Order: sequence, then C-alpha cells, then structure tokens
Amino acid sequence: MSEVLDRLNEWLEDRPELQSSIAAWVRAMLRNWPEMVQDFQKEASLQEIKMMMTDHWEAWVQKREAKVRQESLQEGIKKGIEQGLEQGLQKGLQKGLQKGEALALQRLLAK
Repeated sequence: MSEVLDRLNEWLEDRPELQSSIAAWVRAMLRNWPEMVQDFQKEASLQEIKMMMTDHWEAWVQKREAKVRQESLQEGIKKGIEQGLEQGLQKGLQKGLQKGEALALQRLLAK
C-alpha cells in the first residue's frame, strides 16, 4: 500500500484536485477499519496517509485481529449456549413424556 500511495503521489503531483479527491477516497475506505479512524486527520494528504499507515499499520492489524477473535469467541459462546439449551429442552421433554407414559401405564395396570 505504501508503494501505491508513493506512486499516486508522484503521478498526481501536478494535479492537486485529483490528489485531494483520491486522498478523500482512501480515507473513506480506511474508515471501514474503526481502529484507524482515531489516527486519521480529516484532511490528510496521500503523503500523510502513507506516513500514518507506515507508523501505525502493525498496531491496527493487531487491534483488528483481537477484535475479530473476541467477536468470534462471543459468537461461539452464544451458539453453544443456544445449542445446549435446545438439546436440554429436547431431552427434558423426552424424559417428561416417558415418565408420563410410564405413569399412565401404571395407573391402567393398577385398575
């Protein structure tokens, strides 16, 4: 990404309006990573974006990975609880029906 931003900066050196537009687009794309938003200035140029990315990339990736792991863990726990409740309910109903049938047979035999 760093090389791409360098090339864009060179290519657009004499086109400041286009450079500004592309910088705005890059900032908008990077806003999809909430970990990055706090480090970006609203009007950062392509060169400033490159410098921020170079300085912070590893930290952003680590934050993103930690967030994804945490979300995955929470989703796994939620699904596990739901599945456990469903299985417990099914077993409970099954046992209840069996006991009910056994009681009904006992009553019939007792008569």
